[in-house]
Amino acid sequence: MAKMTKAQADNMIKVAALEALNIPENAYQIDNYAYAIPVVVEDETRYAVLTLTAKNNKDTKTAPAFDPQRVCEAWQARLAEAEEKRRAKAEEKARREAERAAKKAVKTAEVTE
Repeated sequence: MAKMTKAQADNMIKVAALEALNIPENAYQIDNYAYAIPVVVEDETRYAVLTLTAKNNKDTKTAPAFDPQRVCEAWQARLAEAEEKRRAKAEEKARREAERAAKKAVKTAEVTE
């Protein structure tokens, strides 16, 4: 039996993933291994697009091997960075509001004197 080509192996990976995902019957196939899944939100039909990509499990000349652990760690780092930015922005907003309130209190005190 001849060895499978990379394209054949990638195709088998995507087919297996599709079977595991159980794509709904009302989804539209919009490309090879790409689907638009209709979802109703507040009485409006919107679409989630799902695209499957097979990744290398070995280093090549053009790309390193796919490492799910490394990718997960990078994603967690991006989430933490976004949360830190959100927290810093909220703290800055609270600081500015406290400053405004203090200035307003001083003006109110000056007027009542």
